Amino acid sequence: MHISTTIVVPRVKVSLIPGSVTSIPPGTQVPFSVTVQNAIDTGFTLSVDGIHGGDQGVGTWVQTGATSTIYTAPSRDTLFLYSLLAQSNSDPAIYGSALAIVRAGFAVPTTDPARSEYAPEWNPIAARVAFVRGGPAWDLVVYDFVTKTEQVLTSLTWSGAVYDGRISWSQDGGRIAFTEQSGGHHVIHVIMADGSPGGGIFAPDANTDYDEACFLPVTAPAIESLYVAQHDAGGSSLRAYPANAAPADTGRLLRKAPAGATIRWPDAAQLPVIIRPSVCFSEMSGGFSSILSLNDTGNGVLSAPVTGNITATQPRWAIPTDGVPWITYVNGSTQNVYRVSRGGGTSQRVYTDFFPESASDLKADPPPAFHFVDAHVVARLEPSGHTRLWVIGFPPSNVTPVSRALEAELARAGVERALSPSDWRRWGSLGAVARRR
Repeated sequence: MHISTTIVVPRVKVSLIPGSVTSIPPGTQVPFSVTVQNAIDTGFTLSVDGIHGGDQGVGTWVQTGATSTIYTAPSRDTLFLYSLLAQSNSDPAIYGSALAIVRAGFAVPTTDPARSEYAPEWNPIAARVAFVRGGPAWDLVVYDFVTKTEQVLTSLTWSGAVYDGRISWSQDGGRIAFTEQSGGHHVIHVIMADGSPGGGIFAPDANTDYDEACFLPVTAPAIESLYVAQHDAGGSSLRAYPANAAPADTGRLLRKAPAGATIRWPDAAQLPVIIRPSVCFSEMSGGFSSILSLNDTGNGVLSAPVTGNITATQPRWAIPTDGVPWITYVNGSTQNVYRVSRGGGTSQRVYTDFFPESASDLKADPPPAFHFVDAHVVARLEPSGHTRLWVIGFPPSNVTPVSRALEAELARAGVERALSPSDWRRWGSLGAVARRR
């Protein structure tokens, strides 16, 4: 008589907890627990996107204990989804997996999530950023990345639903100029950056709108300190003024806009080799926009880096660590930030992320803790409907921008990233989260 016995050997099982982590800031360490069950050898190997242990590009993943591991997110200028695989040493065909969605940059902490944040500008000599918070009740705020604290410098008057004015720091970081409203017109308010008394309202003529201003990067001639975009009954112009301009002072004319056109958002920089400041600005007429730049030498010669049937807003000089000057701007149709050389050429998207942006400013050599060689601070429209500040890396991504219509559809579907054209074709078969190619 033969007796048969069936022995059931349980399969090796690898558990990886958590199974997914979303919105990971770059450089952040995320703990994962790995457990190998039903195996004599409970060891495991780790990989990120097929790379053993990961690397700088996809993030590193190391074992720190019998079942504990740490994934360190990479620093990128784009939002990406990474695949984490923990394989059993006993049977490499058995594995546990998790998804890590790493954000582009990191959010600037907010103390008031019920209001939006607009028009961020870096302090030129410190890790501090000024911005306007509001809607309604409007405040000028400075956030310090070293002390991780914010200071409300002053309240301001603004009637719009969103703030589309201009903030500018003086070259020494001691003063801030910003746009507000008074008596039915735009005026420039200049205050001390530490909140101490000083400054005042710049509005030499009560019937002129002084839309935006920026400080001269040098004081030559010493009497002038502000470039101002203004418009009155005679049209729109760009002029240089002293901050304490006397009543009826008309300033020094740099550019008179053609009839029907409006000059907005001036920004000045001292470029290499050029003695006088260079000023960039947007000139708009109907649906046609140009980003123009000129050297303040009095010869009136313009260059037109960007021109066409777009709404190009918020131009800024961007001079990264390599010293090569660019101009960044926002395309009002896509609400994405682009850069272009001052001599013209093809615009490049500064970075790729899911949410549209409304303003940006570059800081070269930011604090090492940022994990970026150069950093943009951007104002981005979040799914909550509020605009938040984020710090992201520079230079640009090479992913094709998405349209507003597609962004709206992806937001409705809950997709977590901006898709390239090839991803769009495959999107319907991928479900709610699109995987990186």
